Amino acid sequence: MAIIQSLLTALLLCVPIATATATAQLPSPLEGPSSFTYAEVGGRPLKLDFYNADSKIDAPLIIWIHGGAWQSGSRRHVPTEVMKLCSQGIAVASIDYRLTSQFGQWGKEPVHWPAQRDDAKAAIRWLRANKETLQLDDSKFIVWGSSAGGHLATILGLTNDAPGTCGKVGQHLGISSAVRLAIDFFGPTDLFSMNADVTTPPGSVIDHDAANSPESLLVGARQHGHALQDIRDHIDDKKAPWPELVARVRSASPIHAAAPGHCVPIFIAHGTMDRLIAFEQAKRLQRRVRQLKVSHRWHPVVGAGHGFPPTIERTAIKWIRAQLTKPLPKDKK
Repeated sequence: MAIIQSLLTALLLCVPIATATATAQLPSPLEGPSSFTYAEVGGRPLKLDFYNADSKIDAPLIIWIHGGAWQSGSRRHVPTEVMKLCSQGIAVASIDYRLTSQFGQWGKEPVHWPAQRDDAKAAIRWLRANKETLQLDDSKFIVWGSSAGGHLATILGLTNDAPGTCGKVGQHLGISSAVRLAIDFFGPTDLFSMNADVTTPPGSVIDHDAANSPESLLVGARQHGHALQDIRDHIDDKKAPWPELVARVRSASPIHAAAPGHCVPIFIAHGTMDRLIAFEQAKRLQRRVRQLKVSHRWHPVVGAGHGFPPTIERTAIKWIRAQLTKPLPKDKK
């Protein structure tokens, strides 16, 4: 299992001084990012890297969310095709969020769900609060991630400011955490079904139901001692702690967390031969957004595993540009 876990972490991987607020002088993207503290949790800073768009005022913003099974990865790893957008009038921000491997490192604050969602939404609020200094058009915020980052991008895009989904991280709780678009590259969508969705071929290199699986750790197995399989086996049990744990798993599963009326257009891309996150997970998401009548682009990548060539990123960028030319819905203006 240790070997499998190491392989998983490796495959899922896709400084400047922090300040409390943005400064007026921003470097060129070629000079590297400006790093900011967007919130503090348990006395420890959560940071983001900001790459401003060259010579562009009121720029759209890609908010990149790194992968790493919610337990590793770094905001410093942004795809090259995404970084190229800075020279094309689109700014980029890459964000930290609490990792399940950092248990005990955030004071008394937890590292299990919904910490990751709440951190990401706090980053969006900070960016919106500083939109004038950063020269951003906050009606054009786009979240994009791969693997665990794709999962978080999907959650953000399908919940936005829905009641009970925004958390209380950061100092800008009165500001919207909504986004305009979401891009999901091979992210989990239904935690309870991850093992059931595995097909052979391609098979799977991990038991998602195990006590030390990324998914079990995400929903707090280290804290409460229950593996994802245990929670699913008690899905109808009304005795504590099962109702709370079942609700936590569902809130961490995009197809269940999706809030009707709060969803934005989403680009869904997944490899048909993925051995870490089964292709069926993406199909579940596609069916769910279709049921909710959410605008979406469905992009199976035939023969691909857990990772894509740059051509798929370029396809997603074309979709983003096309979406940004469309007028905002009346209730978003």
